[in-house]
Amino acid sequence: MKRIFIALSFPSDIVEELAALQFGLRGAKWVPSQNFHVTLSFIGDVSIVVLDNIIEMLRDLRSFPFCIKLQGINHFSSAGRVRSVWVNVTDKTALSILQKKIKNCLLRNNVSQDKREFNPHVTLARLKNARPEDVAGFIQFNNLFKTRSFLIESFTLFESIKQKDSSVYSPIEEFQLVHCVQ
Repeated sequence: MKRIFIALSFPSDIVEELAALQFGLRGAKWVPSQNFHVTLSFIGDVSIVVLDNIIEMLRDLRSFPFCIKLQGINHFSSAGRVRSVWVNVTDKTALSILQKKIKNCLLRNNVSQDKREFNPHVTLARLKNARPEDVAGFIQFNNLFKTRSFLIESFTLFESIKQKDSSVYSPIEEFQLVHCVQ
């Protein structure tokens, strides 16, 4: 069994800008910069046979390249506790189209996936016992963060390998977006 998800990766300069945000928040467990991504679909544990089928499906998926930008800091909370801080994705229209194509492709082929509403973001840190006022200060200090617009020309199927302190995201296959229809 392999634990898999489909995501976007970033150019190295964007990764560096995100990593530069990772300081000054008590209770933060910072995401390793090599793990920065935008999840398009979390699938979970699959057999090798199902994995091979997913790869074949994704090879047939067609979508155009598009640009996105990262801008602004926010957080997720549950049960009254802030659980993570993240960077927002702007220019979401083309990204949402790609995500829906992937979701529909998986649904048509009876591959189960995460049921949560698509909310594209890049997780900077997971939080444990962070004080709300510290999180608010971090967000306020970094609220003007934004990257340049950058081109997305592919998406990647990753395996998430759990280790003692974190997970390692290992690319299984990258899928190119097509520049023109022939």
